[in-house]
Amino acid sequence: MAETIYTIPINEAFEKQEGCPFCRLRRELEASSLEYIMGPALMEPDVRMETNRRGFCARHYGSMMEMKNRLGLALLVESRLGEVSRLLEKSLSMEKKLFGIRKQEASVGEEILNATSSCFVCYRIEVFEEKYISNSLSMWRKDPDFQEQLKKQPFFCLKHTGALLEKAQSALTDKEYAGFRAALMTVNMSYAEKLTGDLRGFIKSFDHRFAADGLTPEQQSSLDRCIEFLAGKTI
Repeated sequence: MAETIYTIPINEAFEKQEGCPFCRLRRELEASSLEYIMGPALMEPDVRMETNRRGFCARHYGSMMEMKNRLGLALLVESRLGEVSRLLEKSLSMEKKLFGIRKQEASVGEEILNATSSCFVCYRIEVFEEKYISNSLSMWRKDPDFQEQLKKQPFFCLKHTGALLEKAQSALTDKEYAGFRAALMTVNMSYAEKLTGDLRGFIKSFDHRFAADGLTPEQQSSLDRCIEFLAGKTI
């Protein structure tokens, strides 16, 4: 199967065989998106329009603060603040109207809530991640080598397992879906069984009767690995 801008990073992530490959892709997307917005895209008018409209979440404002480009971030924030000021002015102007203030104010409140819940970086990650999932399913259909790579993965976190299965229902034939689902569930069931044993060993170590037994490296890391499996790993 010919490699594309989307399949190359997918193959690289799957070759690593370290954790959930889609969590790895997401972390790489986050890093590249932050570098993009704080680098070459900073002064592009069309990108600035999007960042003005979407803003950033608290997590990604914090990440940009750590990138030490205070001037670039200040320019982004200045533009975004202008957009927010227009929303506030819109609300203030409604006080001068005699009728329908509450109904219109509710609409403005919704706009302000939307303005605080959107994020340019999160949106960009979601767009690319959807492409990665779609392309992975296409690779599963066409490339037997990729099928084997998928079966060798340590696990897929529950979030990405759900996203893959949901997309696979419409992207694959019934036969393809059955094979894909079986492969995915086999990987995860095997990992969950191993995790359960390691976690029980970790819990058991808190019982004074077994304190002298010591912990294996797998048991020591079991709690972190369980959370990564259940909730994904983005940091």
